[in-house]
Amino acid sequence: LGARFEEHLLGVLYHLLAKLGDESAMVSDAALHALQTISWACGHGYGKDLGALLAANADRLADTLAHRLRHLEMYPGTPLVLEAVLQVNPRPSTW
Repeated sequence: LGARFEEHLLGVLYHLLAKLGDESAMVSDAALHALQTISWACGHGYGKDLGALLAANADRLADTLAHRLRHLEMYPGTPLVLEAVLQVNPRPSTW
């Protein structure tokens, strides 16, 4: 997909992970489908296991989560992203 896609990948991942926990089943299902498609496009396979996609972006995702958790007043949706990461890959030690 090229370098331009990778520049924006983390932002896309972050927002889609936040939508995985949405109250609307339609929104959360759409976010899951989008994440699966991105995983496939990045060469990690297609399926409900998004662990490989998260593992490939773990460092940047962890940095973003740590920063936003320190500034919850500016990023109140951050706990939803953290919850989604833990639900997608319940064993972070496999990253």
